[in-house]
Amino acid sequence: MSAAVPRIEAAGDLAAQALLGALLWEPSRIRDVSDWLEPADFEHWAHRAIYQTLTGLVADGRPVALQDLPGILARGEYHDAHVDSTGIGPLSASALHTLLAMTPATPDRAHRDQGGTARSEHVRYARIVLDDSVRRQVAAAGTRIEQLGRTAAEYDVQHGVDAMIPTLSGVRDALERLGGRVAQAHSDGVSIVDALSGSRQIGELTQPRELAAGASAVDAPRAAAAPSSAEIERAERALVGACLVSSEVRSAAAEWLRPEDFASADAAQTWRVVLDMTQRGDPVDFVLVAVEVETARAVAQVADLEPAGFDPPTLHRLAERGDRLAGHRAAEVIGRAALQRLTHRVRTELDGIAGDRAVGTRVLLQNAQQTVNAVQRTSQRLSGQSAPSIAAAMFTTPAGAPAPAAAAVPPPRLSSTAQCPAPNQQRRIDSQQRRR
Repeated sequence: MSAAVPRIEAAGDLAAQALLGALLWEPSRIRDVSDWLEPADFEHWAHRAIYQTLTGLVADGRPVALQDLPGILARGEYHDAHVDSTGIGPLSASALHTLLAMTPATPDRAHRDQGGTARSEHVRYARIVLDDSVRRQVAAAGTRIEQLGRTAAEYDVQHGVDAMIPTLSGVRDALERLGGRVAQAHSDGVSIVDALSGSRQIGELTQPRELAAGASAVDAPRAAAAPSSAEIERAERALVGACLVSSEVRSAAAEWLRPEDFASADAAQTWRVVLDMTQRGDPVDFVLVAVEVETARAVAQVADLEPAGFDPPTLHRLAERGDRLAGHRAAEVIGRAALQRLTHRVRTELDGIAGDRAVGTRVLLQNAQQTVNAVQRTSQRLSGQSAPSIAAAMFTTPAGAPAPAAAAVPPPRLSSTAQCPAPNQQRRIDSQQRRR
């Protein structure tokens, strides 16, 4: 049997050990970092327990005596980590002595200023620990947002977003708190990366509540599962077909759906053409849309881009099958799927932001905040809770002209099936209206 490969310590691990060793050598240094460095910023549970004990002793006004510390750690007076009853392990006396030996800030190794006074770099070590904590928390925030998006996709868009918004707001607030701690940590200096890049962090991100436990999702209508790729494809085709024959569906969908909300490139390009024609005030039918799409495909080929958009026979078939109620239901499916893709993309972006070591934590947090703000705005748009920016651009009237009437049809909801008549009933109503 081959021996296990030993774990290679990262620079952040060395910084955490060096920091604790420096604090053990001189407990008065704890006050230099305790205002902005928290126990949760340490990745290793034993380091968290030791730091929590050190800061707890100082806060209680108790002396930090090295000979008493193993007993205090063993009793768990300031932490709830497991302590080995045999007297060995990462909280034992021997482990503390290892930390003392690990730090360059020992009396015989410490840098000395011009006056000969020993100088410790414990503040720099603490900044490194905090910076690594920020990166872990930003990456964890992306994972939690993606998990929340998968759960939200099982509900109708409005209720899914209603439950997501508090969590997204909590993440944004946590990023702002982290930013405050980072700014305080670097108030008298800059980090290594900041110095190199010329480049601002958050409190610990809280775990989001489960969607089903959220107040807005208790009575939410729930679909069987998040839409599959086949369901999404059918929904996108059904929506395009409905919009080709129904100005009502077209106006409602134009209020909140954008081309990037579509999974299919052909559907996205066709929807872009429909939006452009609506903005210009042109009539919309499958013939006119087919001409516009064909022109757009030709332009893309000239520009060496991948042409996209439904071909004329497909548009003809979709228009023949176009149905108003089916269009509303399809729009709801598209919104749910777009919400799930959005949160997955946010997770990928936050992972990339957290892993970019060329960017300091101050800039990192600014980028993370912008990403979270963007996903919150998009989520609100998909649920119809924000100002309809697309429709506002489409239906902007010249100065002095009367404002256009608001769309009479709200953004589609899964629950709309309970409010709209059944297809057979609708056909009877339409037949009676034609006879009149």
